[in-house]
Amino acid sequence: MKSFLAIILIGTLFTACNNTENKSSSPPDQPQTHEDSLFKDVMDGHDFAMAKMNRIPNVQKKVQSAIDSINKMPEKLKKDATAYRVKLDSLAEQLRYADYSMNKWMEEFNYDTATKSANRGLYLESEKKKIAAVKEVMLSSLRKADSLFKK
Repeated sequence: MKSFLAIILIGTLFTACNNTENKSSSPPDQPQTHEDSLFKDVMDGHDFAMAKMNRIPNVQKKVQSAIDSINKMPEKLKKDATAYRVKLDSLAEQLRYADYSMNKWMEEFNYDTATKSANRGLYLESEKKKIAAVKEVMLSSLRKADSLFKK
């Protein structure tokens, strides 16, 4: 009797696991429409920029530390470090702008418009361009930081 119940239980489990009624023809992460592709591109851009954004506070601290070190130097050495100080000031501004750009984009991004609006395609095209610009600002500022603070 126990083996009979075990066989029925295993058969039921096997049947349930192989049920294909609710399976679609494409994987769940695959975009179904052009708008879905645009939405995925926008979200991929966001995710990429967010990952890079995590580096910005550390780089900002490094820049500020370098500026503070220059400020503590004797006047003759400060004068010799003027060109480097200008680069640090420029980098500090670029990092602030990169951080601001990402935060501004996130504040203005409207998820409902991106997912439910009749003008979804146009909105997503615009957002794709905006997040691409944010990504470029971030990458540019981080490349500049990497060149100034060679490892």
